[in-house]
Amino acid sequence: MKKSAIKTVSSGKSVKTDKTGTAADSTDSADIRQRRIYNARRLTAAVLLAAAVSATVLIMKLKHCGPVMPVPEYRTAGAAAGQTESPLSEIYEYTDFACPACAAANVQLQNMMNTYGSRIKLHFKHFPLSMHKWSGIAALYADCAGEQGRFFQYGEMLFRNQEEWADKDSEPEEFRIYADRLGLDRKQMESCVRKTENQTRIKLEKAEGQAKGITATPSFFINGKFHLGAGALASESMRIEQIIQAEKSRGARK
Repeated sequence: MKKSAIKTVSSGKSVKTDKTGTAADSTDSADIRQRRIYNARRLTAAVLLAAAVSATVLIMKLKHCGPVMPVPEYRTAGAAAGQTESPLSEIYEYTDFACPACAAANVQLQNMMNTYGSRIKLHFKHFPLSMHKWSGIAALYADCAGEQGRFFQYGEMLFRNQEEWADKDSEPEEFRIYADRLGLDRKQMESCVRKTENQTRIKLEKAEGQAKGITATPSFFINGKFHLGAGALASESMRIEQIIQAEKSRGARK
């Protein structure tokens, strides 16, 4: 049996030692080493995970790709499920109601939808820019109008009347005035605007756009390809027209 003795170390702490002079303190050095190794491994794993996430986000931004959150049904237009003619174009539009370039693009997009609506599937996405004080609230009111079946009509009023509300110092009364003009239930609108889930949906939609590399509006994904600005809408209209004319020509020859 080993004899133990009490030995005072320089720290003033008394520890038990065996006859070889080896400390037998409860904080055994082997346990300390194991904890250090464990903590180092956890830190390494956290660093690697953060690096992987950062690399993934960077790739998504560079390639303008990423997840696509479902768009509420009231923010879709054009080709309907089950229709005879298949859609020729699928467009995701990221826009800001206070953006003048977006208002101009909206006119162009409306003309395109009026002409080829049944051959286009349009998905409207919110991307309120931080430079526009009220665009996030405007998006909320538009969505709440959408819950009453009037999203695009309300959005059209926001675009057409930007000068009335975009630069107001306090929250624009126009948001409620437009709802009244469309015959919407104001109480239901106000309740809808205050719902956290509706506010969160718009924030997540913007985050999705940022993950895709979007930094300005309007931005479009046309058949999966990224386009900044509305310039691509004209060329896409021409492409659709050519396909339709080719279809008619083949039909005439039958």
